Amino acid sequence: MFAGLDWLAILGGLAVGFGVMMVIAIIIAIVEFASIHKETGLDVLEDEESFNKMMEERLLKDTHFQVAILILSLLTDMLGGYYTARWADHSPYLHAGIMGAFGIALSWSVDWRSVTPLWHMLAWTLLGIPAALLGAWFCCPA
Repeated sequence: MFAGLDWLAILGGLAVGFGVMMVIAIIIAIVEFASIHKETGLDVLEDEESFNKMMEERLLKDTHFQVAILILSLLTDMLGGYYTARWADHSPYLHAGIMGAFGIALSWSVDWRSVTPLWHMLAWTLLGIPAALLGAWFCCPA
C-alpha cells in the first residue's frame, strides 16, 4: 500500500512546514515576552508561573490570535505541500495529501491536552489536507 512512496519528500515537506511554523512561534513568543516584561516588569526567570498565566490569557484565550495562528498554520502547510510535491518523484498530489495527513496527526498528538480550543483543532483537521494539496497545485498545476 505504501510501496513506491517518496518518504523523503513527505518528511522533508513536513519538516519545512513545521520548521517555518516553529520559527514564527519563537518570534511571537519573544515579542510577547518582551511586551509582558515591559508592561508588568515580570521576568520569566523570576516568576515563571505568573508569566505563563499571562501568556495563556493573552494568546491562547484570544480568538483573534487563534485565527491568526490557524491562518499561519495553513500557509505553512501549503508551503510544506509545495515542497513535498516538488521533491516527490511521482504523484505530487498524493504525496502532499499524505504530508498533510501526517501534519494533522502530529498536531493532534502535540495539542490534544493543551489549551488550544477545540474549534481551532477541528478547523485545522478539516483544512490541513486541502491546504497541502493547494500547495502541491502551486507547484504542479496539472
